[in-house]
Amino acid sequence: MFQKTRVIRRVLTVCLAASVLLAIASPGFGQINDAEAKRVAAYPLTIDLFRRFAAVSIEMAQIPKTDPAFHAISGMSDLPLDEKIKRMEATPKAVAILKSHGISAQDLIMTSTAVTAVTVMKFSIQTGAGKNDANRLEWEASSSDHVKFYDTHKEEMKKFQDDLMQAALRR
Repeated sequence: MFQKTRVIRRVLTVCLAASVLLAIASPGFGQINDAEAKRVAAYPLTIDLFRRFAAVSIEMAQIPKTDPAFHAISGMSDLPLDEKIKRMEATPKAVAILKSHGISAQDLIMTSTAVTAVTVMKFSIQTGAGKNDANRLEWEASSSDHVKFYDTHKEEMKKFQDDLMQAALRR
């Protein structure tokens, strides 16, 4: 029973974290195609970029829903990668947050997409879903280096998910 409760709690945690990420301009895979999945798979995940991405994501999660900046960066999940980057660069409040953490819009979007992809892939393995039509692009976007990154830093990634949820709940 305890194991089942842990799995359910983990599923809810991942779902909520994914929802928060989507709300603050995380990629989602709505319009990502095979070429973009390959581009994400080739993008290097580093702990420095991950930490900067995490700090920016948490700060953006605290932008009130009534703030025009929130509306400018939300709803980007159906955009191609380059459009997400352009929208982020066209939002002054987002640019200020990015600059304060020393990260570019491209690094934010690519890191976010890579982290989301590998998290979905690993979660589908843990739940027994495996690779399927619904998560095919996430699997393609998850290079072996991304999987190693996830395995090496999964505790920090879990802490980020928890911190992101807390930030979003405070909004």
